[in-house]
Amino acid sequence: MSDSQREILFLLRRSPRTRVELAEFLGISRPAVSKAVGGLLDLGILREPAGRTSPDGSVRYRKTRLSLNSEYARVAGLHLLRGRVDVALSGLDGLPSLRKAVAFDVAEPWTSVVDRALDALASLASPASPNDGSPPQWIACSTPGPVDVENGRLLSPPGLDAWHGADLCGFITRRTGIPCSLEHDAGALAILERDHGLGARFPSFGLLQVTGGGVGSAVLLEGHLFRGVSGMSPELGHMAVQANGRLCSCGSRGCLETVASGPALCRRFGEDYDRRDPGIVRYEAKHLAFGIQALANLLGLSHFVLYQDILDSTEDLVREIGRFVGIDGLYRTFRPLEVHGPMAPDPTPGHSACALAVDRFLLDLSQRK
Repeated sequence: MSDSQREILFLLRRSPRTRVELAEFLGISRPAVSKAVGGLLDLGILREPAGRTSPDGSVRYRKTRLSLNSEYARVAGLHLLRGRVDVALSGLDGLPSLRKAVAFDVAEPWTSVVDRALDALASLASPASPNDGSPPQWIACSTPGPVDVENGRLLSPPGLDAWHGADLCGFITRRTGIPCSLEHDAGALAILERDHGLGARFPSFGLLQVTGGGVGSAVLLEGHLFRGVSGMSPELGHMAVQANGRLCSCGSRGCLETVASGPALCRRFGEDYDRRDPGIVRYEAKHLAFGIQALANLLGLSHFVLYQDILDSTEDLVREIGRFVGIDGLYRTFRPLEVHGPMAPDPTPGHSACALAVDRFLLDLSQRK
């Protein structure tokens, strides 16, 4: 596959475009775009509505929008939560058409849990299910971090001791024969936002995920997930925000996760605290804003999107974080730092895992000769 075809797939993954728009964005001639598009149409991976003709039938108009053919291949997403695996199946549009949830005890061996999740996936993709019965061509797993993306292994997901060191992708591929990839759950959400949300307007942004387990983060730079030399995503939750603060699970003290995560708020305000209480929201927002500002100043980001497990309080938290970064942001006078709530439709774990599977499948497809 040519470089132009790879770029076209990347662009159409976000939104349909005409040949003229592709040529202008890529900076290449229209004949070059037509040649690249023709090859992708021959493969069946693109879809194009029939062009219009002039009244005498002699002229054909090509101002139609090209899009990915969602039926070209099926992909699957598995999202690991504490006590549950969400299983989803989608086409290349990344929109889950079928889902199942597999509950498990945290002490259960991880191989047993994955076996049951794969059985659930097989039932979704069976001829008896309400789809064409074709098996997925790629499986993507999104899990709490930290994770070893390159080798497809979980490292030490919080609250899931039985999963420490799990060779998740290796086990799935040996069991199914289907290629598999792994990503931190915050990274999967960033891919979802890139293809279906904030990324439609801004190719570079940060993402902050606040859950009952901790604080996760991811960064998109020009449409690509940013990783350090170890292949790890930025761990904003383990940035020190309090000198000599509480001991964190990572071994350091005063990490953001020790003051602004679900468990941290429980310790400070009690087990039955109200996440929507204005005082609690301000307390959480102040510390999260500190971490967001640090990462924005380091990488020159101007947009962040916030995900949290209690969605009905997201709007209040986003507003308070925006107020704090507006007061203290380094570049506030000429480039305000904006914080958004989820902008992707159906921002669920199953959706983000399927978006990740589409991303990895297309990347693999584009690298084939």
